[in-house]
Amino acid sequence: MKNLLKALLIPAVVLCALSVNVHAQSTKFNAIGSSAIFLEVGEAAYSKSAASCAWSTGTNGQVVATDTSTGSSLTDTGAAWVVWVPSGTNTCATDATPSAVYGYLQTDSVVGNRCLFNAQLATPKCSISYALAAGTAAAGKIEGASEVSLPASVAASLTGTTVNAAGTDIRPEDAKFATTRALTPCGSTSGGTGSIAPFLGLGYTNGGDILSFFSSSKFHVINFTLPATYNVQPIGLDPMVVTINSTEAAGVGFNNSLIKTITRAQLALYLDGSLGTTSVIVPGGVTASANKPTTVMVREPLSGTYNTMEYNVPNTSMMQTSQDVGVLQPASQVNCSGTVPASNPMAISNTGTGGGNMGWRYRTIGTGQELAETFATNNALGYSFWGVSNFAAAPATARYLMVDGQDPIEGTYVDGTIPTTTAQYAKVTFSNLANGGYPIWSLVRLVTVGAGAKAVAHGLALAAGTFSTSTHPDFLAYYNSKGGSNITIERSHFAPPGINFNATNQPANNGYVAGPGYGACTTAEAGGDVGGVILRIVTVDQAYCTQNGSTYGIINRRY
Repeated sequence: MKNLLKALLIPAVVLCALSVNVHAQSTKFNAIGSSAIFLEVGEAAYSKSAASCAWSTGTNGQVVATDTSTGSSLTDTGAAWVVWVPSGTNTCATDATPSAVYGYLQTDSVVGNRCLFNAQLATPKCSISYALAAGTAAAGKIEGASEVSLPASVAASLTGTTVNAAGTDIRPEDAKFATTRALTPCGSTSGGTGSIAPFLGLGYTNGGDILSFFSSSKFHVINFTLPATYNVQPIGLDPMVVTINSTEAAGVGFNNSLIKTITRAQLALYLDGSLGTTSVIVPGGVTASANKPTTVMVREPLSGTYNTMEYNVPNTSMMQTSQDVGVLQPASQVNCSGTVPASNPMAISNTGTGGGNMGWRYRTIGTGQELAETFATNNALGYSFWGVSNFAAAPATARYLMVDGQDPIEGTYVDGTIPTTTAQYAKVTFSNLANGGYPIWSLVRLVTVGAGAKAVAHGLALAAGTFSTSTHPDFLAYYNSKGGSNITIERSHFAPPGINFNATNQPANNGYVAGPGYGACTTAEAGGDVGGVILRIVTVDQAYCTQNGSTYGIINRRY
């Protein structure tokens, strides 16, 4: 598909060659953020020209984002890719002034939003350096053997470019609220009134770190301010997949074929420490000898993954609990004491009746660590956004679960085998995601500042969806082949407490929908939507706008 697309682009490249040479380095796209769109956005950038060159790294430390907003230089690193288009007759290695340069550093959603917005300050407080990557060999992360070493001139070009895009699993308003909540003292409310679970602070300090139980990995807690204007470009819907792993004998612990689905209520109680044994989700229960303690892996509370799980499962109006601190969470499991986190990294033992140990909750940092530790731990429960690369190393002892009887990735649940082969990928249709049946998901997006970056992001989004295919299905593409919306569901938007995101703080659901036939909801998308009620765009939301004279859609609704 990629070669065909590039062949179709060749005439356009030839016709535009003169203008490209006149406007050397006319395109600079310097992005940071979520792993969910790392691959497809890279492939999309590479597909923009038949002459594209690509480089990537999976080694932490070669590409570094530095934030100085706290007065210290705090850094984040991760996998990265660069795509550039040589000008004129130059080659990948010889061109000092390529006609286009794209870069993406994989960190996390909140890091992406924070770095983007801190880079826009009058005195920029976040930047990305590719200096250490200059001249290094490629790792083949996006284009395999076609990748080449990164020229020093291209590395210098990106290093000197202001960060202008962020990949994210959650809206910028939700990223800001997550940061505000993290920086609020334990027991206090972050922008809300009363002891309401979503607003209870987590007790971290600006410039402090959230630590991993399993390694030296850390997540910096750094504040930022939403600017007056920014653009949010949808790319696709991605489901959260709940995974269990067990090396027990058949029928023991999580290695029980009867375990196929988990309710959101049960999952919430695993995540908040109320439940700590494997028998809870076995229909009819099991004998005492077959029941085992569980280990629950909990992500860092500033990740898009954590927030999507948090506000769709434990931290809802019904459950009012949390992975860290909630109104209905058992006192012994709350990860706060006084004004600081009680356990950093989180390492909390669930104590059952009579003092018997009923399992543990441990903090992980990043998708890779979350799944690696889940796959390496007996009777473990973890979660992650779906992605072929994310789950490629899944062992035979691991399975995924339905939630509320809905399969997150396949049309029909069989035994929870995690797809890792071409034949298995063909069954990943996202049908229950598309129809609104599966409850835990988010819309992955690119956030940009400035008209130039906005236009580039739109072009990348159109192309990115074409690379999430039946042989490599990472997400449900937002755009169809005609450039209109391929999605018929959305989440109700709302104003996160204490977060200013526009002049009126008026949330709007539906302004991002492209194409005709979407009716009266026309106000640009605004506000938070993580955990928002699932709506069908063409029916419920549009009917509301038509009947009530609104252009915003149904707002202020959250699970």
